[in-house]
Amino acid sequence: MKLLAIIFLPLSFLFAPFFQAENKNFNRQRTFDVQHYSVKLSFDQKRRSVFGEATITLKPLNTKLRSISLDATNIKFQRVRLASNGIELPFNTSKGQIRIDLDREYGEDESVDIELKYSAKPKKGIYFVKPKRKNGKVVRSEQIWTQGESEETRHWLPSFDFPDDKATTETHITVQNGFTVVGNGKLVSKKRNSDGTVTFHHKMPVPHSLYLTSFVVGKYERITDFYNGIPL
Repeated sequence: MKLLAIIFLPLSFLFAPFFQAENKNFNRQRTFDVQHYSVKLSFDQKRRSVFGEATITLKPLNTKLRSISLDATNIKFQRVRLASNGIELPFNTSKGQIRIDLDREYGEDESVDIELKYSAKPKKGIYFVKPKRKNGKVVRSEQIWTQGESEETRHWLPSFDFPDDKATTETHITVQNGFTVVGNGKLVSKKRNSDGTVTFHHKMPVPHSLYLTSFVVGKYERITDFYNGIPL
C-alpha cells in the first residue's frame, strides 16, 4: 500500500491543474447592440492608407445610454457627429478604442446613428499587395483585400469588433478606373465619378459577425456559369 501511495501521489499532482482550471467567459459585456454599418472607403495604395466615413446604427441595451466605446486600433479621427442632425460629439481615443459622449441619454426604444470620418494605415485587417512583374511585364496587378478574423476589422473600421455581435453591412468603395471591387452581399451599383474613379456599392442584408465583412480590389476577369439554374 505504501508503494501505491508513492506511485499515485505524483499522478494526482500532475492532473490537479486540469481539474482546478476555471471556466473562461468568452462573452463581452456591452451597453448597445449595433444594427448596421454603412462604410465609405477610398485608398492611397502607395502609402497603404485608408480614408473612411462610417455611419453606425445602434440600439441601447439600457435605459440611460450616455456614451459608447468602439474598437479602433491606430485610427485617426477627423470628425464624430450624429448623422441625423450633424451635432458634433466629443470623443477621445485611448488603448485601441474611441469613447464618444452622446448629446443626451438614449433609451432602449431609440436608435442612434453616429457618423465618423477617419484615416488609418492598417497593420492588420486590410492588406495592400504590390504588383508582380516578370520580364518587365505585370503578371499580377496590385490588390487590396481584407482578413478580419477574428478581431482585426478594428484596424480599418471603428466598430464593436467581437464575433458575438452581428449586424448588417454595406460598403461604398472607391477605386481607380479599371479596378474591380468584390464585396459582401449584392452589388447594388457601380458609379463612375468625374475624377476618374469608380465607386462600388455592395449591401449585405443578413446580420453577420463583423470579421466576415470583406472586400477584394484588383483587376479581374468575370467568369459566369450556372448550376441547376443558379448563377455562379
